[in-house]
Amino acid sequence: MITKKGGLVWSILGVVVIPLIGFLIFAPNSKGIDRYFEDQHFHYETIRVVAHAPYGGADIGEVFAVIRNIREGDLEDWYREWYRMAAMVEAKARAYQDPIGKGQGLMRSQNYYRNAEFYLDPEDERRKDTFTRSAQNFREALQLLSVEYEEFDVPYENSELRAIYYPSNHPQSNSRPLVIAHGGYDSTLEELYFWIVAPALERGYSVLTFSGPGQGSVIRKQGLTFTPEWEKPTGAVIDAFLHKYSKPPNMVLMGLSMGGLLAPRAAAYDERIDGVIAFDAMYDFQSTLFYGIPEFQRGIVRWLYENEFESVLGMILALRARLDVGTRWGLQNGQWTLGFEKPEEIFDAFAPYHLREAAGEVRADVLLLWGEDDHFMDTKQLSDMQTSLVNARSVTTKTYNMEEGGHEHCQTGILSSVHADMFGWIAEKFPD
Repeated sequence: MITKKGGLVWSILGVVVIPLIGFLIFAPNSKGIDRYFEDQHFHYETIRVVAHAPYGGADIGEVFAVIRNIREGDLEDWYREWYRMAAMVEAKARAYQDPIGKGQGLMRSQNYYRNAEFYLDPEDERRKDTFTRSAQNFREALQLLSVEYEEFDVPYENSELRAIYYPSNHPQSNSRPLVIAHGGYDSTLEELYFWIVAPALERGYSVLTFSGPGQGSVIRKQGLTFTPEWEKPTGAVIDAFLHKYSKPPNMVLMGLSMGGLLAPRAAAYDERIDGVIAFDAMYDFQSTLFYGIPEFQRGIVRWLYENEFESVLGMILALRARLDVGTRWGLQNGQWTLGFEKPEEIFDAFAPYHLREAAGEVRADVLLLWGEDDHFMDTKQLSDMQTSLVNARSVTTKTYNMEEGGHEHCQTGILSSVHADMFGWIAEKFPD
């Protein structure tokens, strides 16, 4: 039984005290979130999908429906939930009568399949399924969305690379540079559509994309591992293109992520490349390994490496791989795409990938893109590139910060702004 006095107390609590507590707890200090996961690698790979939304690579609600069921650091959760969404979106798309809706659905599903595969062991049989579905849905989506493209093989060292040419129907496209693009340590030929192809076609530029050694179908089907002499696969692609199509007035080469090192390397030794975009700038691939190690351990690990304590180094890396998603993925992907076996061999495998000699040979116009809080690289990568490009026709740097949302690796999350800067630079350096 509640007395009048007790009722009065509860009334005061209900009307005054409890709302006041709620206001103090939630209203003044409450903020939105700026991360999808606490783990930086899960967070970044989620942003990477979201970033493709402007060009049909994701729907935000679908992304949230995926990640709400993924536990921090759980790689099986990651595969299962992204695959579930990819399959569901594909099934819905195939039931549509509307070709645009069907094409858009298949385009999103291919990106979700790609992300489902991301953390799988290279030997995992499920990779064949995810990659095949992603590739097939992508090409079917292009046809349904009336995106013109021509795919062809590129002869290369008794094997072949893979290239896709997207011709622009803009009336001035023949007087504009051909944009050539490739990825880096993990991107696929299909994903390049969101990074560069769609925004280029919007602006009337024809685009040539390719997978080189260590990338996409080339590592999966041809078994070709990366080469530090990136001018060789790039040159082979340009040769094959010029054998089939007329020579463009200029050629601008864009490399994504690790491609920010590979593209300048190719431009250093192929004078046909008139402009090069490092998206992001990368000068020394091996240094990214040390930067990825907690700061208090870097000196020890470097000392062990330089003094050839390989077995100890291998044990440290194996332990970190068990505790850290990024280390595990980096080692597995490196063993696969660079062709080494033991964890400790990763440092030597990365060592040839640098621009110490090549940077001075670049004579093209250069655009360096940079995020101020790149979790893969420190600012020395940018400054070393800036000071080493001594013979480039011009060097332009675009830096992005947290305030504008572009601080992540490859400015993932503000691609519309980056594309505006990138194509503004192309138009300035290579006017019609």
